[in-house]
Amino acid sequence: MNRPLRIALVAHPRHPIAEPFKGGMEAHSFHLARGLMARGHDVTLFAAGDSDPAFTIDSLLPVHYDRDYPWENTNPHPELYTVLDKAFGAARHRIFSG
Repeated sequence: MNRPLRIALVAHPRHPIAEPFKGGMEAHSFHLARGLMARGHDVTLFAAGDSDPAFTIDSLLPVHYDRDYPWENTNPHPELYTVLDKAFGAARHRIFSG
């Protein structure tokens, strides 16, 4: 048997990574994380904080951003891009320091 890996899986925080899925990215991230965990890997899901608590979540944002910046109303929205840049930048530091 292979040694388990420590895996950082970065998901988009537009919607929570949880069922019922809002779309394909959420479903893909959910099933990929679940599949890797089932194979014995230590998976940390970098996603919205309101994602499925069955995963080890490292929150990019406390809640999915579509709640506060509904895409259909705010595309493009400079404040949203600033929020996302900060969130992903901070996650990058946590991933590479751990």
